[in-house]
Amino acid sequence: MRGAAVIRESTYLVLVLLGVSWITFSMIYLAPGDPAELLLSSGLESADPARVMAVREELGLNRPLVVQYFAWLKRLASGDLGCSFRTGDPVAREILSRLPATLCLAGATFLFTVAGSLALGLLGALKQNRSADHVIGILGILSISVPDYWLGILLILLFSLKLGWLPVMGFDGTTSLILPVFTLGLSMAVVQGRVLRASLLEIMGQEYILFARSKGLSGRVIVLRHLLKNALVPVVVMWGTCLGSLLGGAVIIESVFAWPGIGKLAVDAVLGRDLPLLQGVVLVMGFSYVLCNRLADLACRCLDPRWGREGR
Repeated sequence: MRGAAVIRESTYLVLVLLGVSWITFSMIYLAPGDPAELLLSSGLESADPARVMAVREELGLNRPLVVQYFAWLKRLASGDLGCSFRTGDPVAREILSRLPATLCLAGATFLFTVAGSLALGLLGALKQNRSADHVIGILGILSISVPDYWLGILLILLFSLKLGWLPVMGFDGTTSLILPVFTLGLSMAVVQGRVLRASLLEIMGQEYILFARSKGLSGRVIVLRHLLKNALVPVVVMWGTCLGSLLGGAVIIESVFAWPGIGKLAVDAVLGRDLPLLQGVVLVMGFSYVLCNRLADLACRCLDPRWGREGR
């Protein structure tokens, strides 16, 4: 059974990645603009049509889309993501050069989100219908209503340009993480905290919790051993989705803060119509997202062995 589960999960991962790669190919070629023409154009001058055709033939852009797709898959099987149209460097090298910045931002934001959601969820459940719970609820509504990019711009205006406390943009030490991490993690921490609060309140009324209280167990023991473990399952799923999206690159926030990660690299690839680079970045994003969701599913099964069996 375990071997069959591994095969099923591996097949699922491969099919999802194939679907992501095909959708990426299709959408890129439906977008306006010719990569060959963009490569040859300089300023306001248009490229010579003969040279455009020669470049298209050299890059293989004149072949049918399906043929180009399977040629790319063949190269991918050998670990070759191709070369960037703009720089000529291998796509894998460009992605790896940007990966540390994204990993740093994603890791810090994930830790902030986990700590924030645990604190807000526990506080909201233990202080149900009190002032702290109401304040967290209002904060949740505000964080969902305010777009992340707008919050990021406001934080830059206040803490960087007006007060001068933090760097404006870029990756320049630990202080550079504060604004993008808070911008990315605030709404996720509050929303996940409310989910945890609801899960905790539901479990608080269970008979085994009442029995634990009747035995004289301290509130700390009840929360850590009984309440939190059983209430974490839905939140762990959200943590996996959160981590997957962060590792895939927070495209808008990395652009707002000029963060040199793969999200910013994806934006540059779109603007320059750099097809191999964009395909490689999207593949990495898709793989990260699916892998983190699979790991979250595994963590949920460890917390609750019944997880995932209802639909089987």
